[in-house]
Amino acid sequence: MKVKVELVIDVPDGISIEDVEEFLEFDLHYNGCCSGDNPMFDEDYDVEEFYLEEL
Repeated sequence: MKVKVELVIDVPDGISIEDVEEFLEFDLHYNGCCSGDNPMFDEDYDVEEFYLEEL
């Protein structure tokens, strides 16, 4: 089975979309590496919306 997951998170101003993408790929175990100076390491993020769809 495959599923599609969509998340909406609130990210503080000043953090680039590239940093968010890199961190989420790392945090969700999609990619095994992330820059140690990524500002998302210092942020807690809350999931505001969650959507799951079976493909």
